[in-house]
Amino acid sequence: MQQQFLHISTILFNHQYFSDKKFKSVNITIEGQTSKFLSNLNIIIKSFPGGVHLLTTEPELLNTPDETDAIRLLLNSKDSLFFNYTEISAYRPSDNILYFNNLFTSSKAGKNVFPLNKNKFVTQNDVVPVVKEKISIPNFDSKKKYGFTDVAGIEITSQNIHHISQDSGDFYLFNLNDGIVYIKDGKKEIGKVFNYTKDVWKKPLGILEIFPRKLYEQFKKIGKIYYTINFNNRQTVWKYFLVDPVYQKFKNLTIINKSKDRVFNAPEKKTFHQEMEALVFESKNKIPISELSNNSFQLVDGYDPNLKAGKVIVKNLANASPELLHHDETKSSETIYSHIFI
Repeated sequence: MQQQFLHISTILFNHQYFSDKKFKSVNITIEGQTSKFLSNLNIIIKSFPGGVHLLTTEPELLNTPDETDAIRLLLNSKDSLFFNYTEISAYRPSDNILYFNNLFTSSKAGKNVFPLNKNKFVTQNDVVPVVKEKISIPNFDSKKKYGFTDVAGIEITSQNIHHISQDSGDFYLFNLNDGIVYIKDGKKEIGKVFNYTKDVWKKPLGILEIFPRKLYEQFKKIGKIYYTINFNNRQTVWKYFLVDPVYQKFKNLTIINKSKDRVFNAPEKKTFHQEMEALVFESKNKIPISELSNNSFQLVDGYDPNLKAGKVIVKNLANASPELLHHDETKSSETIYSHIFI
């Protein structure tokens, strides 16, 4: 007898860098233990570019007795330039993961779309340090009473956590499953970590946990649920390097936008790489890097700011590429520059 699968949820990965806003290079894999859990729930996962569908034959099975049972999906990117065009402050690939779950999500006006990132886009609020069975609390104060809870807010008792000494901010975890641990100062959350227990663990870019009982509650109330994770594109200061000697003959070059406004500072003449001279234009503000940019910059000569007019030298200047990012080590700021050579 052929089973009839019901489409209960879709998880969408969106990215402002791409012209269609779809993060198609996301790679989604199922953690080992999750495969058996999915089988018990009669759930199948169907991937498509930029997301996955969740289908089941029996939605009632999602109403699990344990609210901490989770479908855990591991997230990576197949694009080596992901970090170049993505704005994720405070993320260190060797020490952090991005973490999302559906436990505390909400939709607007009762709609069936639930963003899983805490802000409009993925930010440092979604970045979680990775630890191996040890938590070190920064700025530890021995006078305070610290506590720890699991992902559902259930207290982790002294049977599973050991404080080395009253003067130490180090706590050891044991006999716990891999997962999020929240650090509390009284009732106030002051941090969180992802605790893993494996001796060898290939850390993913991110982890998404879908808790079936929560999904079931939302599905019964609204119907098919859409979960979204939304990434923003990086903004950089653009620098145009006019290296072709032909540009040296012009005396009053300016870069303007499609509104005929001057959006780049006046050029500076610089010498670099075997005494090659270039005119360098730096944008006044940061500009988003995009696959197909909405920005349209022109190089004009003899620009008149009152008439917003000048002789067009280059009608459409090339846009910034995520392949050419630069940090000026001579400056104290963390500003990232995009270099564009003309």
